[in-house]
Amino acid sequence: MLFLTTSVVIAGSQGWEEIEKFGRDKLDWLRKF
Repeated sequence: MLFLTTSVVIAGSQGWEEIEKFGRDKLDWLRKF
């Protein structure tokens, strides 16, 4: 969860909705970590 949030902030997203969307869009990539 911390890695996801850090990645989203670096990518420039704001708000929990954007964090959720990023997580769903990048789920396969995030599973590598």
